[in-house]
Amino acid sequence: MPVLPGVACAVKDAAIRCAVVLLPFAALAVLTELFLEDVYLYSWMYDNRYCYLWLAAALFALFDKRALAYIFSYGDLFAIILGSFISDRLHDYTVSLITEDMSNQMKVYLHLHRGFRTWLYIMLVILAVYGAYRFYHSRFWMDDYGKKKN
Repeated sequence: MPVLPGVACAVKDAAIRCAVVLLPFAALAVLTELFLEDVYLYSWMYDNRYCYLWLAAALFALFDKRALAYIFSYGDLFAIILGSFISDRLHDYTVSLITEDMSNQMKVYLHLHRGFRTWLYIMLVILAVYGAYRFYHSRFWMDDYGKKKN
C-alpha cells in the first residue's frame, strides 16, 4: 500500500520537531555521563525520573505545540545551567556558615543541596512568563479570528 505524500511529509516534519526538541536533553545526558557526574544537579537528574520531561517535550512536539516543546527543552536547559550555578554558590555559602557550636541538625540542614528546588523554581518562572506572554498576546493583540486588533 503506497504512502500518501502528505502523510510522509507530516511524519518527517514530526520527526524533525522531535529531534530538535530532544537535542538539548540528549546533549545534557551525554555531558553528564562524561564530565558532570560530580555536579549535584546534573547527577540528580540523571539518576532520577528526569526522562519524563523528555517524554512531555516530545509529545508537545508531536502534537505540534512547538512553543511548549521548545520551552520544555531549551527553557529546561537554561534552568538547569542557571539553577546549578545558583544552587552551587548557595551551597558553598551555607556550608561556610557552619560552626563547631551548632547542633548536628543545623549542620545537616546547612549541608543540604538545593539544586532541584532551584531548578524547579526557575522552570516555573519560565512557564509563568510564557503563560503571561500568551495571555497578553491573545487578549490584547488578536481578535477572535486571529487578526490583529487596531
